[in-house]
Parts: sequence; structure tokens; C-alpha cells
Amino acid sequence: MDLKPSKLGTKDYWQDFYKVEIRNFQENPSDTGECWFDDSGAQDQIVRYVADTFAGQDVEVLDLGTGNGRLLFGLRDEDVEGKFLGIDYVATSVELAQQVADAEGYDVEFQQVDFLKSSAWTDRRFDIVLDKGTLDAIALSVSSDDKTGPQLLRN
Repeated sequence: MDLKPSKLGTKDYWQDFYKVEIRNFQENPSDTGECWFDDSGAQDQIVRYVADTFAGQDVEVLDLGTGNGRLLFGLRDEDVEGKFLGIDYVATSVELAQQVADAEGYDVEFQQVDFLKSSAWTDRRFDIVLDKGTLDAIALSVSSDDKTGPQLLRN
């Protein structure tokens, strides 16, 4: 399958996107950012499934391409217990997620990591690995020297 490259597959797009989100949050702390796929209820479905499936368990959760961290915050709001790590390759994403976590008192760890190019985060084991759109962005990469998207599609 041939996908057409998109700006959604560029780091610059996301860096700029989260700069605006940070500014919005700083001006209005109730504006914690865009909830991707909210119109389909994706986040609520994921949160409900994880909360029901792992009720009463202490779980290690990894959120790939965490963005503003809202998925992990949703799990905390539903009293899912354990250690949560959100990673994203965009510095401004991690900055926003950490600002929201600090402001709202969420116990969540965030790191700037390009999980396709770094193994720094792989020394941990996770019970749950979440992705709510990161694979889409990878597949839409516009970089001609980045063969990651097509390779992932083949696999």
C-alpha cells in the first residue's frame, strides 16, 4: 500500500503544534490540549478497557507518542494503578505533558525519546503498551531517507 506523505509525518509539524498548545495552556490552564480521535470516543474506549481489564492490578504502562499525555491522565482518572511512562520524540509535546501533569497532580513520567532510533527506554518491561495515532504519523513520514513507515507497513 502506498501512502502519500503528509505534514503529519514530520517532527517540525508536531514541534510547532505543541508550541501553540503550550502557549494555550499557559494562557488558560483548563486548555490541556487536543484529544486526538475524541470524536470517535477512542480515548474513552481505551481507558475503559484498560481500567476494566486491569482493575486492582499494579501495571507498568508505556504510551508511545504520548503527545499531551491525556491518555495516561485518563487512566489515572479511572484509578488505574502502577507506573506510567509517556514517550514522544517531540520536545514540546513532553514539555506540555509535564506541565499539565505538574499542574493537575498526575503521577506520570514523561521522556523525550524517539523509540525508533533509541533503545534507552527498553530496559523496562511493560504490561501495557499504548498507541493512539503514532503509527499513523510514522506511516505518513515525508522524509525520503526514512524508510521506517514503509518497513512498518510491510511488517
